[in-house]
Amino acid sequence: MEGLARALGSLLGLNLLTLLGWLLGFFLAGDSGGALGRLWLWLSEKPARDARAVQLAPALLTVLEQRRLGRWLLGLGVHGLWLLAMGSALLTLLALLATRRYGFVWETTILGEGAFVGLTQALGTLPSLLGFGMPDIDQIRASGTLANDFESARQSWAGWLVGVVLVYGLLPRLLLTLFCLWRWRRG
Repeated sequence: MEGLARALGSLLGLNLLTLLGWLLGFFLAGDSGGALGRLWLWLSEKPARDARAVQLAPALLTVLEQRRLGRWLLGLGVHGLWLLAMGSALLTLLALLATRRYGFVWETTILGEGAFVGLTQALGTLPSLLGFGMPDIDQIRASGTLANDFESARQSWAGWLVGVVLVYGLLPRLLLTLFCLWRWRRG
């Protein structure tokens, strides 16, 4: 894969940014739906033509707010969709890795190889605890050159990439989906 940074950014970037945004909103908004609830109300009023339909969304939000369930239902929806997206991304990644040979290359102009060694080892620590492979220091250093054509290096990098996507992309969304579902059902 040309440019591991690009692959990581495309597989995990938006997911992690939206996760951080959700966490920030979760801790700052308190128990109310806050701005997202008001935005949903405003958007739901636009297509409604019937007076009863206009009253349905505020009534639902009122019931959810009274029982303090709005944040859990919203969290369940958000994390459930991201779980589906990350599951699809992981399956696509596995299919691509199984059907094509990729070369894993760290590309940079201003950073030294030590930055990539540290980043690769830091990101690979949790996945390696679950049994995913991690390239050794020589393989990481060799990934900056075009001479990196060893099958064992490819397999190490592939295992590392799958583990990183699973641990930092799929598992947090799975755990948060289950947590929001549990809290919503307890409601």
